Amino acid sequence: MTNDAEEIVRAMLGIQDPVSIKAEERHKQSRASEFFNAEEEDLVNAYLCIPVREKQPHFDSLFEFLINVRRYANAYQESGELWKAFGDCEAPQLVNIQMDAERHTGRLAIARFTREKLVELSQDPRQKMWAEFYIPRLDSLEGKIMVLLFTDDEKSQVFGFPFDVMLTSEPNNVDEQQAPTNTSDSR
Repeated sequence: MTNDAEEIVRAMLGIQDPVSIKAEERHKQSRASEFFNAEEEDLVNAYLCIPVREKQPHFDSLFEFLINVRRYANAYQESGELWKAFGDCEAPQLVNIQMDAERHTGRLAIARFTREKLVELSQDPRQKMWAEFYIPRLDSLEGKIMVLLFTDDEKSQVFGFPFDVMLTSEPNNVDEQQAPTNTSDSR
């Protein structure tokens, strides 16, 4: 483990008020690309080196969430499951993976949202803000691409801190799957 791994973990966990920071700045401050490309063992060891007195109440749950996001994203890349299920769309799409559902059902809840579906949802006052937040993100992309949105709404409510990560995934020409690209828009 290196000191750099500890700095990466601290950056991911220590970002203040991530909702009010612009996506580019949040991505830069959080060192998200480095986090999602580092060796898991290095990240875990780095986290364990952070003294308990320095950890905020949400750190344990957030670190666990982020490690699980890495694991799921890599598993989906290896299996091609999401591209097999949703690869019929030639335009950018949002795939929401609700990780909190697993605590109650033993399964993740996964839903696909095309731009058209998000526009439709924006007409519903209960969904308006959520849908309008993601429409520009899809509009900023081109071609066959998935924005994988990992969320844990329960943990977000408990800690008052957003438990969400966006990664992009593109199919490759060989078998319609490719490793998620780490353009995380969270932390």
